[in-house]
Amino acid sequence: MTAEPSRFDRLLRHAFAADAGEPAGAGVADGPDRPELPVRYVVLGEIAHGGMGLVLRARDTVLGREVAVKVLRARHRGRGNLTARFVAEAQITGQLQHPGVPALHEVGICPDQRPWFSMRLVSGRTLAGRLAERADPSIGVAGLLAVALAIARTVAYAHARGVVHRDLKPSNIMVGAFGEVQVMDWGMAKVLGEGGNADELRAREAWQPIATTRSSDAGSATLAGSIFGTPAYMPPEQARGEIDRIDRRGDVFAIGAILCEMLIGRPPYSGTDDEIVGQARAGAVEPALEEVGRRGVAADLVSLVRDCLRPDRDERPVDCGAVAERLAAHLDAVEADRRRAEARAFAERRTRRLTALVAAVVVAALATAFASWRAVDIERSRREQEGR
Repeated sequence: MTAEPSRFDRLLRHAFAADAGEPAGAGVADGPDRPELPVRYVVLGEIAHGGMGLVLRARDTVLGREVAVKVLRARHRGRGNLTARFVAEAQITGQLQHPGVPALHEVGICPDQRPWFSMRLVSGRTLAGRLAERADPSIGVAGLLAVALAIARTVAYAHARGVVHRDLKPSNIMVGAFGEVQVMDWGMAKVLGEGGNADELRAREAWQPIATTRSSDAGSATLAGSIFGTPAYMPPEQARGEIDRIDRRGDVFAIGAILCEMLIGRPPYSGTDDEIVGQARAGAVEPALEEVGRRGVAADLVSLVRDCLRPDRDERPVDCGAVAERLAAHLDAVEADRRRAEARAFAERRTRRLTALVAAVVVAALATAFASWRAVDIERSRREQEGR
């Protein structure tokens, strides 16, 4: 007996037919973006919206918790490629079981055939917001580097699962009120064919490759020559539309661009939109790297940023796991230096206190000796006067 197609299978067939020019989605007028969700969800307001999706704050009345609900924009209803990419985002997010990836709760389809999914609501603000509020790029660098390490470790986990994010940027990073860091928006993620790092035995033996609705459908793959993502943070191969050359080292470049912004207050490319795209295609990162060097940044950190931003993909660290190791080593060295400085300061304070104590004892002893001598001298003078 043939299994009945799932609702998602029917949705995708319907949407791909619309993409192919068949009448499946024709004549359906776009309604408002606000979706019709199951009755258990009460929409409280909008969190954000982008070109493809709308993110809402909602209350799950069954479990009594607030969640984030992402839904495909109404204007994209019936567009097969975007529908497949949205569903793939839900599937990738759901399979990436890591504290740095928002937990996915439920996935479904609206009555108007738009897919949606609910996930953990992160209370906090984006990394972009934190960076924008600094009056000077030198403010709060240590804390920002700790955020960068959390990002690198989260993406390293995805890389070990064979997933490349392809749109890492500060606005896609949430920093929670209690310090938690979440890598958001996996809608542009690419699932690599090998399904894990070749040099990670554990990945090969214990982890299954990430699978999505797009995995077996070549027609839904991104076309060569397409440019997607955010140019200010993207590597040259992505800016040139060289889709087949985008791998983990593309995310490595993006991490380098985020580090660059943390250190000098801007990503490696700047100017008008056209100028930024031109710089990204050419890999014109040297001006930004020179500015990093002028900031008095530690040599190992300058070296890491430079290696991440290499225009030649093959010269970058192999994945974000390698970036995380070097960043952790830098932060460990900074912490060790801080502890040594604190130990020296403590020793100096103790020496000063001891010196002050000894001086006080000496002064007290001299004062006592002087008082005794003075008393003796006064007594001798008195006796001499009485003897006359």
